[in-house]
Amino acid sequence: MLLLNLGLFVAIICGAQSADLKFDSGINKCKLDNREIDEASGLAASQIHPGILYMENDKGDTNRIFAVDTTNCHMAAMLTIAGVDNYDWEDLAVGPCGSNSCIYIAETGDHAEDGAKNIIYRVREPAIMKNQTLQLDSQLHFKWGEPDCETVMITPNEDVYTVSKVVGGHGRLAKFSHTAWGSGKTVAAEASVVLNQSSSHHDPVGGDISLDGKEMLIKYKQHVYYWHVPDGDYIKAVTSVPIELPIIKEKRGESVCWDARGIDYYTISEGKLPDLHYFKRTSSIIG
Repeated sequence: MLLLNLGLFVAIICGAQSADLKFDSGINKCKLDNREIDEASGLAASQIHPGILYMENDKGDTNRIFAVDTTNCHMAAMLTIAGVDNYDWEDLAVGPCGSNSCIYIAETGDHAEDGAKNIIYRVREPAIMKNQTLQLDSQLHFKWGEPDCETVMITPNEDVYTVSKVVGGHGRLAKFSHTAWGSGKTVAAEASVVLNQSSSHHDPVGGDISLDGKEMLIKYKQHVYYWHVPDGDYIKAVTSVPIELPIIKEKRGESVCWDARGIDYYTISEGKLPDLHYFKRTSSIIG
């Protein structure tokens, strides 16, 4: 009886934590006014420039990233990445790189079913927000059995997590160690797991890990899922039932990111002049 009551107590506490996480239904923050951003397949919040989101176009564009001001959706700068091509860039993340903050670029898309390059590039965030060329800080080459990927996430210790995009939504979440950065080797995943969430589309299409590493978002075309990960074990976390967060319907939505604080989140759709959607947290998990 004692064990049963203890189990019931734990279940009640866990349920209370889940129930206490709430976001509002979202708003159209602003509308992009630059027609060059027409395939926004990646989204990430700057850690050193308040109110700036980085975006990139996927296959067919040049080797550039757009910095966009969230107050009015105007482009603040265009950042060219030196020495690489945009074969099929599919996601962005911002995270630490040593004592600096870096933009991580996922060269992971399966361009016209020619096969993915499976490279993660990173460049240091620019100190000044202006049009400029950024040099590579490092790169990570990986291998796995998945044909396509539109999600990259970075942890506080620079580990990389990718999620494959598949018919039905059961993509594979894989971990690649931070020790592979700059090694010159093509590395295999340390661990992986298949997601439990089903979809009628090719999913997932984006994701982000919060700055403190304790919260994770994974976006499907019609859903945003949330996991609380206080121990940093993302592989184990996705075997549990996620919390489904609000979403504003987007015709070609492929991007999600936390804001710079890791509290609220943004989504945006591909296409010309899309709305930037913003979801404000109204209450948090207990503890």
